[in-house]
Amino acid sequence: MRFFGHFPSIFGRPVKIWLYTICWNEEEIIPFFLAHYLPLVDKIIVYDNESDDASVAILSKYQKVEIRSISSDGLNDEWVKDKVRNHYWKEAREKADYVIITDMDEFFHVKGNGLKRFLTKNKQYSVFKPYGLNMISREFPQKGKKIYRQIKTGMYEDGWCKMGIFDPKRVKKMNFSLGCHTAEPEGDIRMYVESLQAKDSLYMLHYKFIGGAERIEKRYALLAARQPAQAQVNTRYSDPHFARKRFNEIWELRQEFLL
Repeated sequence: MRFFGHFPSIFGRPVKIWLYTICWNEEEIIPFFLAHYLPLVDKIIVYDNESDDASVAILSKYQKVEIRSISSDGLNDEWVKDKVRNHYWKEAREKADYVIITDMDEFFHVKGNGLKRFLTKNKQYSVFKPYGLNMISREFPQKGKKIYRQIKTGMYEDGWCKMGIFDPKRVKKMNFSLGCHTAEPEGDIRMYVESLQAKDSLYMLHYKFIGGAERIEKRYALLAARQPAQAQVNTRYSDPHFARKRFNEIWELRQEFLL
């Protein structure tokens, strides 16, 4: 492993990471998302899905952030998002050493913000499967402080062990399911699976269920209003009590993690 100045390097140059994400009215979480990822990645490509809050205004202030627009006719169409997650990252093949595919409430985290060092140390792997935690809190975090320093409680869930970090040169296809909860990567696949045995373990921290049950209910109601007709049968949105029930379930099973 070599270091270029203060930064980990591959073949004598700094490790380059591009991040892809999708945004719809994420003004609350964006400050924490940017505070986490701006020091870690070289470029953030945001596909804005018709936000009508301050999301675009906030994101446009940062030089590393490139905003692109995608339309879904006012709907929360997972098939439109699927194109971004499964295809649009391929432009990074000759430009980045690693790609991150993530939602704005998902934080890939290595203790000490050592993601680049972690990837350099494990450069023999082409796809990374983290230890997934569904985080929870009754209070919303304070701006200006890292979110994982304020909210350390949650529960392990396999669905959040998302394979959202990979080498775009060695991976031909990721074949993500809707929401990226599973994947069937193709190419030169050498899988890193987090077992929490190493000091610098890789986590996926999902920060949707924060700020209390009432806040989550309001967010789910907004998302429910944007569901395509064929998706209305989805329990998350057809059941108005789902968000509170899910919040209470995670709260009862929560543990504290040393992040």
